[in-house]
Amino acid sequence: MTTTCHLSCFAEIQRLFLS
Repeated sequence: MTTTCHLSCFAEIQRLFLS
């Protein structure tokens, strides 16, 4: 996980994982 990844990026990844 990179510090450049903000909530927006994190939310996108979470959606993919939860999908």
